[in-house]
Amino acid sequence: MTKINGSLTVEASLVFPIVFFAVISLFYISIYLHDVTCLKSIVDETASRYELALSNKIDFETGNNISNNSRLNRGLYWRLNDNNEYNSKVERYIAKQVKDKLILDYDSIITNSYITNSIGKKSIDIKVTKSFHTPINIINKLLSMDKDELTMTVRCKAVINDQEEFVRNINLLDDISDCVVPLNKAKHEYENKVKKILDYFNK
Repeated sequence: MTKINGSLTVEASLVFPIVFFAVISLFYISIYLHDVTCLKSIVDETASRYELALSNKIDFETGNNISNNSRLNRGLYWRLNDNNEYNSKVERYIAKQVKDKLILDYDSIITNSYITNSIGKKSIDIKVTKSFHTPINIINKLLSMDKDELTMTVRCKAVINDQEEFVRNINLLDDISDCVVPLNKAKHEYENKVKKILDYFNK
């Protein structure tokens, strides 16, 4: 009986570290997947909020609708001055959401937001990189391909549907085309063709 108990003790001492390591690894993998999913949700929500704020529809920090008087008081060219301010608002908002929703919220987080401007459309690109540590270095190295820390990177893009800015840009292009002879000629030819098509269907 003593021999059997002794062999079980030896076997348990060999198996227990493996089982313990496997359980801890699964535990932190679950946390990692949870935090990646939550971080993706946070960045998606931030991009949507950013899009509505830059369209002059809501206040970014509160999420409340902007009144017509507030829109008028901002003037026509408020977009030219508010990009840097919005970038800092994005960083603060994401940091707050990470602290409230993620399990491991104490690791470093880097937020970058970019606005791509073009005449036809404008888009917002938000990229968030967050470090992820476990108390066991060997797990860090195994899960991060031999690096000292894990990193999770989430990115989201959103098209900014700013109808006022779009119409203003199109009107500007139309005015510029009147001053450029080839463009003005092409515009009139296009208008004539459209008129012929409309006349054909109106008959």
